[in-house]
Amino acid sequence: MTNYYYNKKDGKITMRQTNKGKRSYSAVTSNQLQEGWVTSLSNANSELRGGVQRLRNMARDLERSNPYVVRFLNEWVTNIVGSGYTFQSLAENSSGREDTQAREVIEKAWEEWKKPRNCSASKDMSYCELKSLTERSVARDGGILIQKLRGFDNDYNFSLRLLEIDRLDLDYNVNKLENGNRIVMGKELNLYDEAIAYHLLGDHPGETYKRYGKKRTRVPADQIIHRYYRGRAESSHAHPLLTSAIIQLRHLEKYEEAEAIAARISASSTVAIERDSSMPYEGDEYLDQELSPGGKWDLEPGEKAHLLSPTHPNSNYDGFRSGVLKGVSAGLLMSYPTLAQDYGGVNYSSLRESKLNIKALTKCYRRLNIENEEEPIFRSWLSTALRTGAIKLPANNFDNFAKASFTGAGFEWVDPAKEINALKTELEIGATSLSRAVKERLGVSLDVIIAERKRDVEAFENAGLPVPETLLASLDLSSPAGSTNLKE
Repeated sequence: MTNYYYNKKDGKITMRQTNKGKRSYSAVTSNQLQEGWVTSLSNANSELRGGVQRLRNMARDLERSNPYVVRFLNEWVTNIVGSGYTFQSLAENSSGREDTQAREVIEKAWEEWKKPRNCSASKDMSYCELKSLTERSVARDGGILIQKLRGFDNDYNFSLRLLEIDRLDLDYNVNKLENGNRIVMGKELNLYDEAIAYHLLGDHPGETYKRYGKKRTRVPADQIIHRYYRGRAESSHAHPLLTSAIIQLRHLEKYEEAEAIAARISASSTVAIERDSSMPYEGDEYLDQELSPGGKWDLEPGEKAHLLSPTHPNSNYDGFRSGVLKGVSAGLLMSYPTLAQDYGGVNYSSLRESKLNIKALTKCYRRLNIENEEEPIFRSWLSTALRTGAIKLPANNFDNFAKASFTGAGFEWVDPAKEINALKTELEIGATSLSRAVKERLGVSLDVIIAERKRDVEAFENAGLPVPETLLASLDLSSPAGSTNLKE
């Protein structure tokens, strides 16, 4: 390391070589550039405890007033949940073989339970709406609580109740209980951070007319599903997905508001009257005069009229808006054209790349949704229905009956013809299977497609109409026992 020293007495500058410097990162040692960057060492729960409630409130406020946040939440829910997951029972008998009868019973019962009168405790929310609401809450609030109500008064003795994450008291923290557990923001954890119970407030903290005040109820963890996307390994709560974009979204919202007001003023073209010293102002003598197209004003001697014409919105508006939204879209895991609804300058390659990125993210978060919410709900429902006799199947074979597959809807491509041709090539060289391709594109199994095609053919035949050749192209209905096979 080279250092320079200035001698005040003789005015000479000397150079000295030292080897006392330590190896480090330039971002850490550059004090001149980073001295205003204040950092601290804290665990995930401490960071959340200090600001997560305000983050939730800010995200909810943006949802009420910011169209870009509404667009993000709608797009997020549509991609992750859509119209729901396609359910396929993979039930087996006690010998481990396919149980067709049990699969049909479970699939029909599951579809029946998902109706509003059964799946929601309020009896006015379908399962599709419930799923959309949970995913929206996780993205906007950072989490949601799903209470499983076993023994509920409906046909399957099981229902669900949604509770906002605010029911967990952020101020309720206990370092060590008598049973050795600890409570972190209303969530009781054991030594390994496993959720043992949830201490729920009787009323929502924002409720104006409270019934229970600050009274808390300890609910065992097997009755609650706490959905959230953890950001750090030891976090027991999470912040909203909007967090990284909240400030920019707020700035953009207020900037667009200011531009809109300025544009209205500009369009109004106000007139100002200027007087010299010979014409003092004497009251509201101009209240009865109005501007009209092609009209004129009569001015007194010594007065001048000036037309005020502000120049808004100016040429910087689009550039600033698009620049902010590009940063926001990166933080919200969305493509800029989708968030801003700006498709100028895009082409097939860029749209395809964008869709591939969104598809990869969607598959990841869909899997999290299925593993942390969909499957636990299904298993709890099936266990209760079997135990109470709502489903007439042997309850002691639960593990085999609980085997199932959940598949989300497929993605429409930018150019379907090109994608289909590519799929044909993959099938010809054996790079994929037809079953996998159908499930990924349509979100249903190949068996469902074959059965539907068979029913289409039968419908034409029963009506005495000629069957289109496209329906017969891949079906062979002449096989024994009326079975359906794919032609080689």
